[in-house]
Amino acid sequence: MSHVREYKTRLQKKYSYLIETLEIDPVIDLCYQKTVLTFIDLERLRAEHSRPDKVKLFIAILKSKSDVKCYNGFLETLEDEQVQQPFVKKKLDETLVTDQHEEFEQLRLLERIVRDCVAVRDKAELPVEDLLRTVRVHLHRHHQPLQATPPELYDLVTSVFPAVSRKRNKEKNIIALQNCCLNLELSSAVDNADEDVVDAGEALNPVPLETITPDRVSAVMRICLEKQNLSTDLAARFEEEDIDGEVLAELDEGLVEKLFPELTLGKRLKVLKARNEAVEELKKPPGRLGRETSGPVTQKLETYRSFDSRPCPRDVYEKGHVLPEEQSRPGHLLEPLHKYCSSRRGTDTNRLAQEAVQFAAACMNERVNGTIHFGVAGKFEVDTAGKLPAGGILGVRIDKQKCEFAITEEIYRGFPPDQREVAIKCIRDPVFVPVVGKGVSDKDLYVVEVDIIPQSSLVANDAFFLTPVTGKHSHLYRYVNGSVVSVEAHDIYEFMRVKNQLSLQRKETEKASRPKPMEVPNLNRKLHGLLTGEHEFDLVDIYPILFTGPISGDMTNSFLAENFTFIKSLEPLAVFDFDPSMQDANGQARGLYSVMESHLGQVYKALTTDNFDKGSTENSACGSKDGIAKLLESIENSSFKCWIFCNGYMPLGKEEQQATTWRSQRGEGFKEAVRFYKSKIPSEKACIIILLLSKNYDVVLGALEEIFTKFPDQWILVAESEKVAQDLMAEVVRRSYVEKRTLEERSVIGMPWSHVNQSVMNICGCNIGTGCTLPSSTGTPCLMKEREKNELSDLDILSVKECEEQDIVRRGTPEQIEKKKKKFEIDFYRGKTVSWWNFYFSDQVLRRAQFHDLLKEVNKRLDGQIQEDEKVAVISLLHQRGAGGSTTAREILWELRKDVRCCVIKQITDQTCDQIARFRNFEEQACPSPPLVLIDNEDQEKVFQLCSHLNEKAGKEAKDRGFPVFCVLVICVRMADFPRKKDKSKVTLGHALLANEIQWFRTTYERLEEEYNRDQLSLHPKLLISFNILKENFDQGYIKHAVEEFVSKITEFREKQLLKYIALINSFDPDFKSIPMSCFNPIMCPSQAKGKERPRLGQKTFSKGDIHWEARLSQSINVLLNRTSELCLGGDVKSVRIISSYLSREVLKYLCQQDGKKISDVILEFLHSDVFKPYNESSVQSLLVKIMKDMLKKRAEYKKGKAKFSPIILEIGEKEGYDQAAQVLKVGFEKFDDPMIAQQIARIYIHCQNWKLAEKYTKIAQDMKPKSSYMCDTHGQVYKERLIGVLKDRLESEKMLEGEEARDVLDMAFEAIKIFRREQMLSDEDSSPEYNNCGFFSELRVVVTLLDCCRFFPAFKFDQGAKLHKFLVKKADIPHELLEIGDDRIAQLKMLYFVYQKPMRRLEDEQIQLKEDSCYQYSPSYTSSIKDRMMFVHLQECLDTYFGEDSDFVPMDLSEEDACEFRRRRVRRRGGNSLRSIYGLRDEENAKREYAGMHALIEKNVLSNFCNAFDLKTILSLTMARISQDESCARRIPLECVLDWALQLYDKAKLEPLPYLEAYLYLVMLHWPTAWRVEQNLNLCPCNKIKEVIKEWKVAFQNNHPAQREEEGKKVADRRKSTTLFFLGQGGGYREIVFYSELQGFECGHKMVDSIWNTPEAKKRLMKLKGTLLYGGGEMSVTIHSPKGSATPLTIPTSFPIKDASLWQKSVRFVLGFCWSGPKAFSVTRDDETIDLQAASTPINFPEPRKPFDRREQKMMSIVAVHEFWTRFYAIRTERGKLDTDIRLNEKNRMKSEGLQKEKVKLEREREDLVQKRTSVLQGPD
Repeated sequence: MSHVREYKTRLQKKYSYLIETLEIDPVIDLCYQKTVLTFIDLERLRAEHSRPDKVKLFIAILKSKSDVKCYNGFLETLEDEQVQQPFVKKKLDETLVTDQHEEFEQLRLLERIVRDCVAVRDKAELPVEDLLRTVRVHLHRHHQPLQATPPELYDLVTSVFPAVSRKRNKEKNIIALQNCCLNLELSSAVDNADEDVVDAGEALNPVPLETITPDRVSAVMRICLEKQNLSTDLAARFEEEDIDGEVLAELDEGLVEKLFPELTLGKRLKVLKARNEAVEELKKPPGRLGRETSGPVTQKLETYRSFDSRPCPRDVYEKGHVLPEEQSRPGHLLEPLHKYCSSRRGTDTNRLAQEAVQFAAACMNERVNGTIHFGVAGKFEVDTAGKLPAGGILGVRIDKQKCEFAITEEIYRGFPPDQREVAIKCIRDPVFVPVVGKGVSDKDLYVVEVDIIPQSSLVANDAFFLTPVTGKHSHLYRYVNGSVVSVEAHDIYEFMRVKNQLSLQRKETEKASRPKPMEVPNLNRKLHGLLTGEHEFDLVDIYPILFTGPISGDMTNSFLAENFTFIKSLEPLAVFDFDPSMQDANGQARGLYSVMESHLGQVYKALTTDNFDKGSTENSACGSKDGIAKLLESIENSSFKCWIFCNGYMPLGKEEQQATTWRSQRGEGFKEAVRFYKSKIPSEKACIIILLLSKNYDVVLGALEEIFTKFPDQWILVAESEKVAQDLMAEVVRRSYVEKRTLEERSVIGMPWSHVNQSVMNICGCNIGTGCTLPSSTGTPCLMKEREKNELSDLDILSVKECEEQDIVRRGTPEQIEKKKKKFEIDFYRGKTVSWWNFYFSDQVLRRAQFHDLLKEVNKRLDGQIQEDEKVAVISLLHQRGAGGSTTAREILWELRKDVRCCVIKQITDQTCDQIARFRNFEEQACPSPPLVLIDNEDQEKVFQLCSHLNEKAGKEAKDRGFPVFCVLVICVRMADFPRKKDKSKVTLGHALLANEIQWFRTTYERLEEEYNRDQLSLHPKLLISFNILKENFDQGYIKHAVEEFVSKITEFREKQLLKYIALINSFDPDFKSIPMSCFNPIMCPSQAKGKERPRLGQKTFSKGDIHWEARLSQSINVLLNRTSELCLGGDVKSVRIISSYLSREVLKYLCQQDGKKISDVILEFLHSDVFKPYNESSVQSLLVKIMKDMLKKRAEYKKGKAKFSPIILEIGEKEGYDQAAQVLKVGFEKFDDPMIAQQIARIYIHCQNWKLAEKYTKIAQDMKPKSSYMCDTHGQVYKERLIGVLKDRLESEKMLEGEEARDVLDMAFEAIKIFRREQMLSDEDSSPEYNNCGFFSELRVVVTLLDCCRFFPAFKFDQGAKLHKFLVKKADIPHELLEIGDDRIAQLKMLYFVYQKPMRRLEDEQIQLKEDSCYQYSPSYTSSIKDRMMFVHLQECLDTYFGEDSDFVPMDLSEEDACEFRRRRVRRRGGNSLRSIYGLRDEENAKREYAGMHALIEKNVLSNFCNAFDLKTILSLTMARISQDESCARRIPLECVLDWALQLYDKAKLEPLPYLEAYLYLVMLHWPTAWRVEQNLNLCPCNKIKEVIKEWKVAFQNNHPAQREEEGKKVADRRKSTTLFFLGQGGGYREIVFYSELQGFECGHKMVDSIWNTPEAKKRLMKLKGTLLYGGGEMSVTIHSPKGSATPLTIPTSFPIKDASLWQKSVRFVLGFCWSGPKAFSVTRDDETIDLQAASTPINFPEPRKPFDRREQKMMSIVAVHEFWTRFYAIRTERGKLDTDIRLNEKNRMKSEGLQKEKVKLEREREDLVQKRTSVLQGPD
């Protein structure tokens, strides 16, 4: 033993004595003077406060000194007179040091290290420093310091290697060892270690705190908080608040209080202590190779092959993975002892055999089982890269045969002859375990393993010796400290003494360890855990996808149907089917797909992987990008799940392919399909289930890599037996797709398919449907099979025997039925949507008083009591949210289900209309009964589209077979308040409960409370908040109290955060939609957001942040939430919302008050959260994004119209200011990049009159959506509102507009007109069903506003309008005061008369020429269209006030052209604008005089040289109106003149860009060659010309009404039909022209409906023409004859296609009607019939009868708004001036002065009210 180790041993042995006795302070100073201590040592010692601590540190420092002089110096110090502690020195000297065993062990360890690290090489040179560094590394891994001095180390090397000598290298000035070098295999390890190993006292650089991440801070704080007895949940707050190492160091008491406001002062101080400890811990450098680290282990652990067994195909090792640490000494004798040897041993089979046999002999002597592994790094070995610890898998390249031979030979050579047989039996043959992994291409890389089993019956009491290769002496080997060692002579005696005891111990151990029955894993539990983490299926949010391999030949369809029913219950989003065979040997359908559709009634969207491949034949033909995009969109929005055939699809002729071909031709399509679902499923929520159905796995194997890569730890492999799975699993591991351990963890092998089927159905809940029973028109119920029902995927069909057909009802025990009853009752009372079960179990649903009103209206419609022109009956149930509207509507369906077919629309798609028709006609013959269809709170636009399409379909089917009602729709419409005007087709249901209804709730509550007290109810009724809100009649006090009670119990931070965000959305989402739960994964499972280690799907042990967080929410939050589902990717997505909208508001308010936050703070916090990070995008996430977009931009509707902004923006704007509201919208715009949100920002700035920012955001919105007319409209509104602002300012201040202000106003107005003109163009180009006419109204409003502003120009000062009118209508009239605005602006003002004509005409044409069907009232634009009609009349009157003439007298000084224009203005002023306004005058008392006056005026224009199309159109319209009112006028207006006017009108109109449609109407109608007209030899135009005009007519109609164009993808129902005003009559002359209102006058005011054609008067009045109905029934061929007898064939459309094929291509009779789009054939009947056949003709295309146009009423309203406004405005100004004068004159008369002041205030208020009304009218709707 060296002197250094001796003194260290003495110090260690007297350690306690020194701490108790040594007076350290004088020792320290004196030792420093003697250079025993350094200055740094001195400082460290002085920093310690207590004596024991100083002594401990002093001993540690002294032991770290390698020079014995330091120890001697310390002893001298003890005897110094300043210290005087000689007794301590004496104690140390007397200490005996005899630890020879420890010295022996250390020397032996050093010897092994030297042997492994040093290699003899002639003339080589090894620097001593390199040797010392290498030895330090290895000793450090063995957790021991280097105690040997360099000379001792030199001696050791030379004793082991005699050829080595020590020498100083003078050139390099170093001491080196000659004739040796370091082992090359270890050199890189030593180099990499560098300064990793340090001696005691050597300092390491601290870690910079700024590099410490928040997650690392959270992890360390968790430990430190636990030491302080604080909750470790507090640590999560550090990560959530992004507190990194640098911020942690600056955390003071004030910041801790902000971070943890809920903690007491004492706990906050403890947090600070934990913080201080954490900062010190974080500064410590992380451990390196071989060091203990606080971080997670980065090596991946490998598992051993089963002991004493041949390897199965799955037994492989992955290179770089690590086996468990090898044992240092034998433990349990039957537990294998593992010994590792590195790869360099495997290159020499003889060396390998020697080590294997030596290890075997050691195990036999120790009587312990063992395994030696070659190709695995041992304790003192590392791989060539120096990165693996002991146990690291390296592998060896070796010849198997040579290896086995060498081991056998070594057994025979080494063991004595009498022990060879025993050795052969104990030592197993070598096992070669393949080594796989990335980058491993060599298939001959193995770990060689030899098992040793020294059974007691074999080894008995023998000692086993081996003869070495030299053959000199025999050696006895034992296993000591992790190594095989040869026992020295003096130890052999000891072994001989104990070997008998070892043998006995082995024998007893074997006897005690009898074979136990093999533990059978609980595969059912494992499968449950992998699927749902052993939670209830309804509580977890997972997205299953199924991958099925080829089925085996013995799997018949009956077997598949019996054992794979679970697929239906599981409802996977998609099935990837690798089975190529769809038929058996007999050509019968075979396979899972066939079974699912044929046997189990499922319906799937059938696809192949080629559908996803851009380069496939299908996509190349139609354009891959567009085709694939449409496919993916259809998958996202479809209600059908996808079945994707991955390797062949016989219906398309796609054959099976082998693996190589499949990878090249179909692999890309498969990958694209997998990537699609990966991108659309929320992160970590996929559940991929791989079913191995046979050993035919070649193609499946190639696909698994993509699955494992895209969905790591989200898959489950299921196979019935090891035989089926083992080869595939072995290949998966060999190819390094996944780790072996992961594969075993996620595989369920050995479970029969029948057990899998039952297990999954138990987990998911049995969902076996048997179809449904439907009533029929004959009274006989019919059965709709499950598949037929599933094909109607948009409908939830109600069966006659709903609930009665369920197994629980038919076979369940009373206890089971009662349990189900209570479950549905509680679910309903908690706020879930009512279930059919709630009606089945009586007395669970309160029947509201309005139920009977609604039922009465429904029965009326079902009985056919509707208007004759309607086939789709609509009843609206207007209800306030939470009042029970949806429940009442469903109760109606339940009540009528046995007599009427009933269904609820689940979603509205393009297929919904056809599905309702199929539902109606299912197994029906001639006349099906109408079904009852419930539409519950669907999007208003979608409802309107569906109603239109149903009307269209009903009309077509009515042509084929007559029926009164096609279907009855009950539409639930949620409203905040109800309209005052009552409508019979609308039933209202509000919150207010009647006394008996409140009593029902109280009685039910008492019953529930009694059941709870008797343990018959699992939940106390006070927790049924939704029920209790109704019981308390929506009492706000109760709601507030309930919120405080339950929210205060939620203590978990993330739960509060979740509740806050849900409450925010539910409070302000106009549709109160539920939110998909997985959208909140990033905040509830933060590991996904931060990129941490992913939790495994299905793991059983969870924290609050696990992926199944939704299953572990506390009861307090569950009480407030409702779990529902939303449709996405063809499946139901688990969703959540607050149980009531009223509750959500109160919850949000409470949480905001608790956190001291405002609404804007909460939504900004939510928008900035990880929920909306880009990496969280998915189809489910898009549902939340849509809700958020709607929340920011969708405006609520009230009875007076739409709100100005969305509810949340209004709330923030009114309470926090609109600047803050704009900030919220800006963040929303940044997140969602939605141009409509930018539009809302612009609208806010318009509201705030911040024109610059409003302009900025309108341009942003337009740039993003340049073809949107709505974005353009907002841009125009900026200028329009500025203009109205100027007008309002002038109306209030009465200041003049002059100079620059006047010019700005004009420029502003003309720019607005320009923008609105562009909006009109964009609207015409838009092909969407919703038509935008705002641009036309806005242009007219701008014109009116500009003219109002012109009244404040100095040129028109104090004018009542006469000067302005003169300026506008007279070309030469330009006041000199107006010259300052410039010639261009004056010219533009002069053109205003012509500018406003186009939008005015367009709007009027739409009102008369386009029809609104009976479902138009459900259009979102219906309310605004009613207002539009009134606004149109108002704007027309405004403009007539400025441009119209008040007198028929034409001034004498006008030219003939100006006189004509004067008369036109006068005619317009009198109501002659259009055919509509002219016919509207017929009911006025002075109609004849008005007609005559206008006719006289316009006739002068017609006879002049300046006649235009307007003149001719007007005189023809006046003529038609006058004759229909007074037949005597026919004698005064010759028909020849009318015919000539029609020709002139056509010639003039066709030259215009937008010709009057009247030109075509009058020409064709008046020149149609009837028998009477031909007989009278009238000057009719040629028949060929009529044919050409009809063609031009249709083109002109579509040009004038672009929204009605027939475009691709646009359905007929999306277009409004043209109205029909005239029919061809009989009787000669003008009687051949029949106006539609004349028909309405017959039969006591009959509407123009089906029955009108069969009235005697209609038959007498209308002319029946002959024609041939063409094939298809949509067109009529008719021949017209000219006066000269020439025939011209024409083809005209029928009003509706005639479905009766018996009439096709036959001669028929019809009535000729003239629509605005051209002539049409009505009332088509057989040629030989004298009465009409209803089945052959159901004319629907008639305009809905309107209320007679009362121009006087409309005009009166307008005069009040226009003429009287300015009259009163000027009067107020005059009165105010007089009052000001009187006030000045009566200043001294206090009483009179106060009275005058009051009059003035009253006058001011009147003026303000007048101005407000005027400007609001000009602003129009929001």
